[in-house]
Amino acid sequence: MISSKEKYEYLRQFLTEERLVLFNRLIQWRTRHLTVLLEDVYHPHNSNAVLRSCDCFGLCEMHVLESKYNYEISERISKGATKWTDAIRHHDIEEGLNHLKNRGFKIVATTPSTDAIALQELPIDQPLALIFGAEKIGISDFAASNADFKMYIPMQGFTESLNVSVAAALSMFELTNRIRTSKYPWQLSPEQHFDLLLEWAMKSVRSSNDLINAFIKQYGN
Repeated sequence: MISSKEKYEYLRQFLTEERLVLFNRLIQWRTRHLTVLLEDVYHPHNSNAVLRSCDCFGLCEMHVLESKYNYEISERISKGATKWTDAIRHHDIEEGLNHLKNRGFKIVATTPSTDAIALQELPIDQPLALIFGAEKIGISDFAASNADFKMYIPMQGFTESLNVSVAAALSMFELTNRIRTSKYPWQLSPEQHFDLLLEWAMKSVRSSNDLINAFIKQYGN
């Protein structure tokens, strides 16, 4: 069985030196210790802005609940982030939460609730999935009641809430800084490392599927 590492090493010859340097610089910051779930966010501007922030802060994926509204990709807003950060779609909140919990994520409901803990105090010893709710109404009761933590962003103004894309960006900035300076294993595993490099290479090399199929045919499966 040809590994992702072997496939990537084969595709390297078709990448420019500039692209290789970029891949090697960015892969070291990618993490699966943190992700985001958007629960029925209505405005495509907001969901695409969050995806863009996920890429900027080194997250590998974003989850989107589509029980009411479909996630519509906007390259103008996401600035190409859809190519580098996966958007994983769910059609049921229970299914989405179970998917994340089965992968080892602790669910964090973002809410102004008085029993929530501050963003800066959120434990980071285990992978976290932050839930951000729809505009105006916030997260659902089901999401809140099935979360492992409730978290709020401290503010000192008269307005009690932030735009969802701003709240997500601030949370990612704070948590990725804390995670990357912590003792916890936030980096990708060796297998995840080469799986992601291969994915990036496949998206960067013209006719990459044909090239990989020819490689497999010559050297095995």
